[in-house]
Amino acid sequence: MAGQGQIGALQLAAAGFKDAGGGAGTPGQAEASAQMAIDAYAQGDAGSGYSDNPPIGALEQLNTAGEGVQIIDVARQRRRDLHLARLRDSTEALQFAEAVAAALALPLEQLHQQVGPYPLFQPGTDNTTETHQLFYAQHEQQKLLYQALCRRVINELIGEPCHVQYIPTYRFGLPGNRWVGSYHRDSDFGHSGYELNAICALTPMAGSAALHVEQTPGAYDFAPLELAAGEVILFDHIDRLHGCPRNREGVSVASIDFRFVPVRFASAAFHAPARSINTGTAFLPGHYFTAEPL
Repeated sequence: MAGQGQIGALQLAAAGFKDAGGGAGTPGQAEASAQMAIDAYAQGDAGSGYSDNPPIGALEQLNTAGEGVQIIDVARQRRRDLHLARLRDSTEALQFAEAVAAALALPLEQLHQQVGPYPLFQPGTDNTTETHQLFYAQHEQQKLLYQALCRRVINELIGEPCHVQYIPTYRFGLPGNRWVGSYHRDSDFGHSGYELNAICALTPMAGSAALHVEQTPGAYDFAPLELAAGEVILFDHIDRLHGCPRNREGVSVASIDFRFVPVRFASAAFHAPARSINTGTAFLPGHYFTAEPL
């Protein structure tokens, strides 16, 4: 977690940017100050963060009039309503976490004793190490458990049929490193406002080892999303800047994040897809998302 001085710097930088009248894509000293504050929050004395003003995703730009505006507004409100919705003590999540650890034959909280160290993770290279590939290689064994977990999230939290990310994004964070390469909004990387996003913790995630998310969109007022092992949380990945500082907790962490598109938004969401920065896979049913909804 950031110290009081770091939080203050973030708030001052954000206030300066607003006072300067900055907007999306507007360069200027205040924007640079805000970026520097995020860098300080994330890295302390080194490294680089990533931020931008809240972008309007390419898909949202397609819906600038009539019914399209209403659809994206409904999707946005649904995403905001579900922000921080949690699934605790889920048998499906706990079974999935245990199965992943067993398949890897590695103690996930002590992963740093078996793998790495790695250079500080950066955008585009924060999901490509040989250890990441070990996580993905075992996923086929967990397909049914993963689908059961997705169904539980849909039934307990979302409440409507969804296309689901076909293969979740596996992440791990070793002490001294971060587990996501930048502070960002997923819309920076082509994800649409019709998505919902969930994290399932495979290990406890606390303090500097947790994902840090803006409490108020655009305010730079980050707080950690602390999770117990096997706990699931939905969060607004489109409007809220999020990322993680260096892990200073002395233990490793691991998680998956996985996305949902409610069927009622499918025609708008899949109209003009972008591609995953990590895999190059199109954000379409039968590609990044399941061909059929759950």
